Amino acid sequence: MSYEVHLTEPFEADVARLFDWLFGFNSRAAFRFRDVVEAEALSLSDFPQRYATADETELYLRPVRRKLFKSGNATYRVLFTVYEAGELGVDSLPIVHCLRVLHGAAKPWTQTDGQS
Repeated sequence: MSYEVHLTEPFEADVARLFDWLFGFNSRAAFRFRDVVEAEALSLSDFPQRYATADETELYLRPVRRKLFKSGNATYRVLFTVYEAGELGVDSLPIVHCLRVLHGAAKPWTQTDGQS
């Protein structure tokens, strides 16, 4: 079964933030990161349940999973949730919602992140 992959606004904001940060050091690395993270997110369309549950699960009403990947010398993690067919409505397809992308060394995301 193949899942639709949806990139949420926070996920896209994370990609933009990380791209801008990398661009300040190495423009090629920034473009490579953007291509790699998009490919990694889209690869979640096949068997997304194979990835481990993330620490951030306690923030949600459903399991949050994580996919680790490398871009250049850095490791990143995609946080995502999986919805099976019909879970979001009678005719809904199976969907993966990519919630965040974080540097691998970042502390687990919390509800207060990004708030003042």
